[in-house]
Amino acid sequence: MEPEKVQQCIDAHFFGVNTSRYCSTLIYEGDKVLTPMGPNLVLWDMKTLSRVRIIQESQSLIMCLFENSSVIASVSYSGDIVFFDKKTLKVIDRIKTQQILIRHGAMNEDFIAICAEEGKAGGVTEVFDIRCLKKDSSMKGIEKVLHLEGRWRYPALTDNGTLFITKERRIYEPGVKEDDYPAEPKGPQGPKPFKRDYTYHNFSLETKKETCEPVAGNLVADIINASSNERDRVALVYLTRRVVILNSKTLEVLYNVNIGEAGAIVGSRFDEYSVFLSPKSNFLLEIKAEKAAKLPEDTVVDYKQYLDKDDDPHFRTFQLQSLGLCPKNYSFIWNKKYETAVTCNEDGIFLLDFKAKKAREISLFSITCCGLALSHVNNLNWVHCLKGIC
Repeated sequence: MEPEKVQQCIDAHFFGVNTSRYCSTLIYEGDKVLTPMGPNLVLWDMKTLSRVRIIQESQSLIMCLFENSSVIASVSYSGDIVFFDKKTLKVIDRIKTQQILIRHGAMNEDFIAICAEEGKAGGVTEVFDIRCLKKDSSMKGIEKVLHLEGRWRYPALTDNGTLFITKERRIYEPGVKEDDYPAEPKGPQGPKPFKRDYTYHNFSLETKKETCEPVAGNLVADIINASSNERDRVALVYLTRRVVILNSKTLEVLYNVNIGEAGAIVGSRFDEYSVFLSPKSNFLLEIKAEKAAKLPEDTVVDYKQYLDKDDDPHFRTFQLQSLGLCPKNYSFIWNKKYETAVTCNEDGIFLLDFKAKKAREISLFSITCCGLALSHVNNLNWVHCLKGIC
């Protein structure tokens, strides 16, 4: 069945939607979507396909968007963290962290963590206590509780006051010294003279010390995304399509599997104890991560083998013909009860119904081409994408 397609034009100066590619979409009040648009937040009504509100509070590109039961937090590239009341979307507090080049972060009911990638040590990670933002809190002010220097990446906050995080190590080619390559270059660049591997760590936010011995990842490859259930599970997806799922408190490795075929898997998402990701266009893979899987480390998952198999203890695959289901989904929100999802990629925002086998496309920002042309028709500005034509 062909998916239902719904398109809507947008104002030209808002073509920058989805320049944020990490934790960048939230469901709001059930029928709305909150998404970054450059330095702004935009609220879209998915029923009427209209823009409800633009919120202009950040000073630079918004890289991360988080929520808990009481607040929404936007984290910008330049280190600004803005906290919004979840009901009114009014600003209730903000932090100027003095860090830049922020790409990774996490938030739960009590803390928010950010990772900045600039600096001679390879970056800075900071964790802030935000319990003062709760409605019934007697605490005064946001407090920094942890500061780590080094190449710490992909944090996840647990429900027992600890921080799971990976530490990156660079493996340089012969004849290349780290002092010759202290920071990430800006602008176009060739191949880097190093590769990366990672170790997995857990820190107590009370003692500021590690709670257990770190675990080696034993894989020389970049991590491209991470997700957490904000309790005791974290999933790391490597550029090589290796998926490692851990207990984020004990660092026990629960899954270490390779997703077959090629192409980077840009996004993953937890729903309680299941991880969802798209291994290939039109396919969605569920990995059931509540218990450890006793699988050999060289296991290659043939996701097509698990199509609609509810009873398999480890995997289940869904299929749906839609541009909204592809490995390059930057944001993915799953509703297990109704088997529906909201996805966000360069082609737009999509509403996916896996029970009805239907997809709804809202083309709010499918501008990934080489130019724009404006014309005035009945006092409206229409946007035309010139694909391949300059």
